Amino acid sequence: DADTDGDHIPNLLEFAFGMDPEKSDTAKLPVASQDFSGQNVALTYHVDRAAGGVIVRVEYVELLGQELKDLSLAPFTSQVEILGIEGTVETRRILLPASQKIAFLRVVAEQ
Repeated sequence: DADTDGDHIPNLLEFAFGMDPEKSDTAKLPVASQDFSGQNVALTYHVDRAAGGVIVRVEYVELLGQELKDLSLAPFTSQVEILGIEGTVETRRILLPASQKIAFLRVVAEQ
């Protein structure tokens, strides 16, 4: 994948997150955290709704070394929230039960 600005973030991912592929910037990269109750793990990420033809989805794995799976098809409940919109960029947060013991989450952008 092309990386015009040399920041090791592929241009397609920067485009999907509403970042500028010509400038090194990490402010809109996904962030994982635990919510205040301690009962959920939160993944906050950005999606540029104007990034035509780009699909953004979240993948997960319960044990490292296993194949990544699409979170939208998971056998457990996750909750997606829209935290805000700035221009065409949406800030989303997914809440997952901390009891689910997910080892790894990643946000994928595809054309």
